[in-house]
Amino acid sequence: MIRFFLIASLSFFISSFIVAQDFSWAGKAKDGTLTVDVTRVKGAVLVAGSGTVYPLGSAIIDQFKAEGFTGQATYDNICSGAGFKRFVTGEIDISSSSVAIDDATKKGVAALNKGDLLEFKIALDALVVIVNGKNVAVKDLTTDQIKALFVTATLWSDVDKSWPAEKIVRFIPETSHGTFLYFVEKFFGKKAETLTGAPNTQRFQDYNQLISAVEKEKYGIGFIGYDYYKEADSIRATSLDGVSPTKENVLTSKYGLSRYLYLYTTTGIVQSKPQVAAFISFFLNSAGKYTNKLGFFSLPADILLAQKKQLIPLVK
Repeated sequence: MIRFFLIASLSFFISSFIVAQDFSWAGKAKDGTLTVDVTRVKGAVLVAGSGTVYPLGSAIIDQFKAEGFTGQATYDNICSGAGFKRFVTGEIDISSSSVAIDDATKKGVAALNKGDLLEFKIALDALVVIVNGKNVAVKDLTTDQIKALFVTATLWSDVDKSWPAEKIVRFIPETSHGTFLYFVEKFFGKKAETLTGAPNTQRFQDYNQLISAVEKEKYGIGFIGYDYYKEADSIRATSLDGVSPTKENVLTSKYGLSRYLYLYTTTGIVQSKPQVAAFISFFLNSAGKYTNKLGFFSLPADILLAQKKQLIPLVK
């Protein structure tokens, strides 16, 4: 009887604690979406994942603190795949990614019993294939040429006879990066070993080191996110099937390697940790201030509105 009383009391206490979560930071914009009074947000927010998203996430965390958040907000730049792994073990509140979540990770999230998965598109990006700036012969690539350059060909002239008879030096991100996973999905049907097993291939955890490698190797080739490419000086992005990675081509999806960037959490995390809901709302409200500056592309207004609306019924 005593045990039953203790269990019932504990259950009541936990339920009361969840109900009593403080969402007083939340206001309403004219379109009905949430605004955030940062000075009223309490607690810690733990984000981990994509290196591509990191510059944007880091800038928004800095702004979050500058406007009055006094709690802990951190972004661990560990790549999309590693972020997903920490997400399914319950170590973090938000997983960031440059590739859409896979089915295995969805199952892991479901096993956490923290409510339904929430996916937020936060910006548009483009993956770009890069070559050394001195390799002036290579400007446009077809899908088949990309496959050959990263896997089957030995010399550049094997792909196009007008190109130099020089050995192809391949530089790719590590396999846990969302950029790697996206590239493999687009060109090799998710068969990662096709890419990693190609001869004369070097893998990099750090995107800046990958860029430096291509800058130093005249006949090097690699692929990275557009935001990192915009910061580099001695490399060039190739067009794909005659379409270059311009803002217009990315926003209209004419460029074949356009992609969304994401944040993931769950309904249970948002409802039990008001600061997570506040941070995601703030992120969606603020991202447009930084996207173009950092080499990303802002979401079209209708898509952004749909992302913001997901939080409204959860903030009570």
